Amino acid sequence: MPFSRFLLSKDKRVFVRPLLLFLLLAVLLSAYYGGKVYTRGVMELEQQLATLADKKSAELQLLLVNIQEDVQFLEKTPGVQGMVRASFNAGLDPLQGDSLEIWRARLKQIFSAYLVANPALNQIRFIGIADEGHELVRVDRIDGTPVAVADNQLQPKAARDYFMAIAKLGRDSVYISDISLNREHGRLSQPLTPMVRAGMPVYRQDGQLFGMLVLNADVSRLLASIGSIPFEFGPIRTLMVNAEGDYLVHPDAAQSFGFDLGERHLWSHDFNLVSPRELAASHSVPGLSQSGTFYFSKKNIALDPDEPQRVLTLITLAPESVVLNRAVMAGSYCLLAIGLLGLICGGVFYYFRMKLFLKNEQFKLQAVSELETLMRQVIEAAPYAQVLINQAGVIEMVNAQTEALFGYARAELLSKPIETLIPARFHRQHPGLRNAFLAKPETRPMGLGRELYALRKDGSEFPVEIGLSRIDTKQGAKVLSAIVDISERRHFIAELSQRNQALSSLEKRFRQVIEAAPNCMVMTDNLGRIELVNAQTEKLFGYLREELLGQPIEMLIPQRFRHQHPGLRSGFFAKPENRAMGLGRDLYALRKDGSEFPVEIGLSRVDTTVGIKVLSAIVDISERKQFTDELTRRNQELNNFAYVASHDLRSPLRGVDQLATWLEEDLSGKIDPESAEHLRLMRGRINRMEQLLADLLAYARAGRLEGDPELVDTADLVRDTFELLCLDAVFRLQLEGNFPRLRTARVPLELIFRNLLGNAIKHHDRAGGEIRVRVRPGRNSFEFDVIDDGPGIPPALAERAFSMFQTLRPRDEVEGSGMGLAIVKKTVETFGGTISLTPNSPRGAVFSFSWPDKVRESLPEPVS
Repeated sequence: MPFSRFLLSKDKRVFVRPLLLFLLLAVLLSAYYGGKVYTRGVMELEQQLATLADKKSAELQLLLVNIQEDVQFLEKTPGVQGMVRASFNAGLDPLQGDSLEIWRARLKQIFSAYLVANPALNQIRFIGIADEGHELVRVDRIDGTPVAVADNQLQPKAARDYFMAIAKLGRDSVYISDISLNREHGRLSQPLTPMVRAGMPVYRQDGQLFGMLVLNADVSRLLASIGSIPFEFGPIRTLMVNAEGDYLVHPDAAQSFGFDLGERHLWSHDFNLVSPRELAASHSVPGLSQSGTFYFSKKNIALDPDEPQRVLTLITLAPESVVLNRAVMAGSYCLLAIGLLGLICGGVFYYFRMKLFLKNEQFKLQAVSELETLMRQVIEAAPYAQVLINQAGVIEMVNAQTEALFGYARAELLSKPIETLIPARFHRQHPGLRNAFLAKPETRPMGLGRELYALRKDGSEFPVEIGLSRIDTKQGAKVLSAIVDISERRHFIAELSQRNQALSSLEKRFRQVIEAAPNCMVMTDNLGRIELVNAQTEKLFGYLREELLGQPIEMLIPQRFRHQHPGLRSGFFAKPENRAMGLGRDLYALRKDGSEFPVEIGLSRVDTTVGIKVLSAIVDISERKQFTDELTRRNQELNNFAYVASHDLRSPLRGVDQLATWLEEDLSGKIDPESAEHLRLMRGRINRMEQLLADLLAYARAGRLEGDPELVDTADLVRDTFELLCLDAVFRLQLEGNFPRLRTARVPLELIFRNLLGNAIKHHDRAGGEIRVRVRPGRNSFEFDVIDDGPGIPPALAERAFSMFQTLRPRDEVEGSGMGLAIVKKTVETFGGTISLTPNSPRGAVFSFSWPDKVRESLPEPVS
């Protein structure tokens, strides 16, 4: 039948209906395949977006962590605290004696060296809180070289946002700023340089804020790296915005950092469906931009864990057209293939059905192939060695970690028996163990209870941990082995065991030392519970050890002191340091029988793995206190005796002296010269005896603080004393050193200088001379030297010179009782100082004594 007639006949429905059905099925199948390709493409695109976002954000996160660690490290350097101490001590560090300028120079050197060692850092500054946040030390990187900024170029920074944010932080807190363009003197620096800043407050020892450390890191290279896309990610683009939605990274560089350049370019301007808040809460979703639909993935980088709104958001995005075009093209190819198939097959429905079946099988094979490819990728990406073997123990698959662990190339292992990787001594038993696993397969560790070893290509063995998994395939059962080198783990476990043994031995020795201590030793925790006592504690307090352990320390304290003890204990734990307990107070302890006794307690901090403990050394001072009280009483009696003796003896002496004076006047010119000389000698000895009694009384009173401490200019004190002793100009006084102004007792210090300067003048063997007074700062004191150029004192007589009633020349030649230096020595030692005598070169003597830089408001009575 001609084809034209067939089309006009009623039989055409036999051809047209199947043809229409075929075309409908072809369209539906093409749409279905295109949808599948679209769905798979969306999943792959989202995975690529997430992978790239994770990769890029990790680089930025690493930089933020590094600069945070950098600023924490620099805050602990000695130069920072040295400048703090020197700034509040008239420019001189009271701890090490270095000046503020020396610390500033050291800090510049530290900052410069740190910039050399850390290329990512561009600037390090130490900013004070005073003077509107004026910079104290600043080092910049200029043309790759660290350069310390001159003092006249340092700037105030109190108006900057990072300064105000850091000033609010507590001790040891770190501030990470937003990324912005660098400014100098209020203007953007050229070329434009994006910076991120890390800052940390610096506190004084009294808890007051002194300043802050600020580090600037140049992130231009990092942002350029974030903006660059590896070839394998195709049309994907990366953006970065701050918490307000301003672009920090954009393919169009003109839109980056618009908020610093005067024209903001926001995420919401280009992507009107997703606000910054919605963006921060999203992960990988479709959105709508001015250019159409897109897919994006984001990664938040937190700047401050305590302020969740302060984040940087890294966004990876791609237009929907990437996936849509691929799906349309796949659907078109599918429709074309079905059309060609329809043209070839014509109206043969059977052939069409067979073709459709083959197509379905092709999809299944493709799915199987994709699954196998995915499995190979998972095995290859595993962080440990993976080996797949068949039932005969032949290696069929390995990953890169296997090559790295065993030293073989992949081609050297494939088709080789698994025993290649096992030491020879285990070869014989391994096939039986493998067959036993295949007979009863279950995912489990291999060799439970046994030590497993593997063999490298170079013949070396190493301990391993192996996990076995059965995989069923069309070719039969396979075994996938996960192999982990545990050499480092074993080494760590062995080292940890040794350390535990050492700690146990150390704890044992510590307990032995405590037990053997001659004093009572008690250790408590921060709640005051007794954890350790020694035998002396049992003996002193009358308790058994078991009665004390676990009990509060207050059980050893009298009832009247218990209410205040927890507060004192908390104060010690707030600032633990080794010291005596209860300075200036009488301490008492309570025995089991209820009796009290005076004690002396030393507190020591003990750091343990479970926190800070306090070790108390307790000494019963009952006998010492009785002895001290008795000594004080006798000392008072001696003082009273000296006063009474001086007063009662001086009155008769004055009467004898008056009678001798009358005899000398009445007999003037009537007696021979020898008798007159005897009268003169008698009066001289009476005067010497009276001076001796006065000096005895002065010695008994030596060291007592007369009047309250006052502010004394030591230079004026020395000059005034010298002018009173030397009325003519035959002796010269020279002062050397920076004489301090001290809050001290004037009278005792004046007494010392009056005796030393008077001796230098009185005992000089020439008509005139020079006296030098020198001062040197010491630790909690000042060292004074009185130097003369007189006859000097032989070294053999140095100690004797400070004894009572000692004169180095006959009293008939030089008037004196021999008590002056003894009074000086007692006065110096009463105030906690020392005095010594050394020869001067070429002649003369040097008297050196120390005097405290502060004197207590009241001093104890001197003990004889």
